[in-house]
Amino acid sequence: MTVGKKYICVLQRGWVIVGTVESVNTREIVLKNAASVLGQTGDIGRLALDGPANHAQVYPCGTVRFHPLTSCFYLDCNPEAWG
Repeated sequence: MTVGKKYICVLQRGWVIVGTVESVNTREIVLKNAASVLGQTGDIGRLALDGPANHAQVYPCGTVRFHPLTSCFYLDCNPEAWG
């Protein structure tokens, strides 16, 4: 992960968070201006490329911190689609 870049993070227990990386270390990853993604019924890769669509609900949640081992995978977000 690169500081300053926006990612979709798929975490354990079904959490999907999108946000800009503020810091990364062995204990935590911090996302600023984060939002939880709910109701994603289509391809999550398309969400990363095209931004939020009508079928995905994105709810702002401020700053999110999680342990790196709780993540399943990350997707790079298209900066133009996510603003």
